[in-house]
Amino acid sequence: MIFKCSNPNHDLDTEFVCMNETCQESRIFCFKCLQNEKHKSHVKEIHKIENFENLLCNQIDNLTNELEQKINLISTLFIKFKSAIQVKSQINIKQLNGLNITEISQFIQDQIRIQNESKAMFQLLYRSTENVVQTLKMYINELFYSDHPIKKVKKESITGYRIIHSFEEDQINAIEFISQSNLMIVGYESRKINIYQFNKGQIKQLQKLKIHKKSVYSLITMKRTNEFFSGSCDKTIILWEQFDDNQWHPKQVLTGHLGGISCLVLNKSEDLLLSGSDDFTIKSWKKDKEFWICSQTLTGHHHYVCSISLNENENHFISCSKDKQIFIFSFDDQKQLWKQCQTILTRDGGRRLCFINNSEFVFQPERKKKLQIFSKNDYDSNFIKNKEISIYTGTNINSNKTCFWFFPQQYIKSQSILVNKSSCSINLIRLNENDDYEIIQHIDFQTNRVIGRMTENGEYLVTWDDKTKNLQIRQQRDC
Repeated sequence: MIFKCSNPNHDLDTEFVCMNETCQESRIFCFKCLQNEKHKSHVKEIHKIENFENLLCNQIDNLTNELEQKINLISTLFIKFKSAIQVKSQINIKQLNGLNITEISQFIQDQIRIQNESKAMFQLLYRSTENVVQTLKMYINELFYSDHPIKKVKKESITGYRIIHSFEEDQINAIEFISQSNLMIVGYESRKINIYQFNKGQIKQLQKLKIHKKSVYSLITMKRTNEFFSGSCDKTIILWEQFDDNQWHPKQVLTGHLGGISCLVLNKSEDLLLSGSDDFTIKSWKKDKEFWICSQTLTGHHHYVCSISLNENENHFISCSKDKQIFIFSFDDQKQLWKQCQTILTRDGGRRLCFINNSEFVFQPERKKKLQIFSKNDYDSNFIKNKEISIYTGTNINSNKTCFWFFPQQYIKSQSILVNKSSCSINLIRLNENDDYEIIQHIDFQTNRVIGRMTENGEYLVTWDDKTKNLQIRQQRDC
């Protein structure tokens, strides 16, 4: 690996390589470059090129050897721990023969204490080793599954979206559609909810609702009835119903969360509601005749619950948070309760995820140019990451800001289109007949505060962003 120095004034071969991660200079350079002291701040990380290969191999070998020694030590200590526990818990009947009732009772009490202490220690050790196992699985997947670049798709085979209407609006946090009634529901930072008639991309305001005491964070609509739920920063969920006068009125207020309602999911039968909150919990609500009651509160996340998604069979749901964990829950038909069946540790927190089908879901790590695909493996039915798709994140002067978390990830099954928002960009991704993910369009809003929703038939995409401060309606078109 010998080249001429990239500096045209140095007529020398390259001799050195820089291993400093943050260095902005050329990583391969000649002796004169070294004399110029451009790498002075990290001279200890400069190495001769001929030693480069051995250096990398030795570093990896040293790290793996150290880890292997730790694992061997854990194995040795566990054998000793197991032996000590067994000796401590053994009961010798002969020892009890000379004891009175009081002494035997004390002996039994000591055994119960030893059993409980052992159980607590085993649970602690199990949780610690489970974290190690999950971390190893995560890194193995990242090493063995290479990135999938953005595929070039023939223009005539894809569909894009173009703006057909745009008008100024106050800050919007949530958008939903009631397709059977041609309605669009919009939730605002100012705590109001506007009801619009939505007819072929044309909108007309029909009603303004202002019952919530703080900002509206989330919306979910029903198909079987003219009802919808709204979740707010005021910690409540309101069920709205359209009366005979065609006006919307609050039917029920659901309380119990201790933080804002960040996400809402409804099943197809419209008798199960899942709500994620800033209080780090997920609540399951079931319909009892005409009203809704909380049937279960699920804990485990250590930060705001950002996104929830039900699978097609509606017997599993997933959740993500800034705490760098994805939870998979399954429904126990006998107990009629949700139970956590898998925890996936991620390198980054995430704002949004959604199921594509029963055996695959997508997860968007925060501020990353990769969309992660998780699939169910055949061995134990657990989900593992099996690929990454390159996506666009857009441009933003304030690039250090976190991704604005509203705008749920959305999969339009009828069109096989995934609506993905990452940082400042919306990526419209099609799942083709070969199960490959293809970006058909990306829209750079140059700000991370972007809200949007696509109509159920995939014909319209409605967005709001704080750069243009416009509600924009885009319609599907052939590219």
